Amino acid sequence: MLGTHVCVQYTMCTLGAPIGVQFPLWTCFPGGIGRGAYMEKIMGEAVARVARKVNETVENGADSLELNLEGNYLHRLPEEMRTLLHLKVINLSRNKFRHFPEQLTTLKTLETINLEENEITDVPVEKLSSMESLQSVNLKSNPLNEEVQVIARPLIKFDLLVSPKGAHAAPQA
Repeated sequence: MLGTHVCVQYTMCTLGAPIGVQFPLWTCFPGGIGRGAYMEKIMGEAVARVARKVNETVENGADSLELNLEGNYLHRLPEEMRTLLHLKVINLSRNKFRHFPEQLTTLKTLETINLEENEITDVPVEKLSSMESLQSVNLKSNPLNEEVQVIARPLIKFDLLVSPKGAHAAPQA
């Protein structure tokens, strides 16, 4: 039996739009994603629904799962992310994270984390180094503390992608 790759993409949203018209996910909710407790609750419920469906899909034969939440103005992930037991790839690039989303360190099957172009300064290096499946973490264009790069190199067994010293993206408007 051939393996199945499942990609759940939330970079664009079509809620209430004519067929073929897409908007960034954050524009599909009044007040935007991640703005206030109400929106966090709504996003948490959505992630929980997606997690249930994804876990069912994987149990029925899919062997690869990717979640794309690029460019959605997210600044934190709901706790329900911990229920994505079969997640292998997550793209959280071009969001508003200031802190590394530590829920990701509990996902044992996670192989790739993309957090490029956020506002992250510190990373839980010890927790990441204990993730056996992890192969790559992209933190390019983040204002990382210099200590992260110095401490991380000897501890990690995965590819850590960072911008050259002193180079990171300008703060997002």
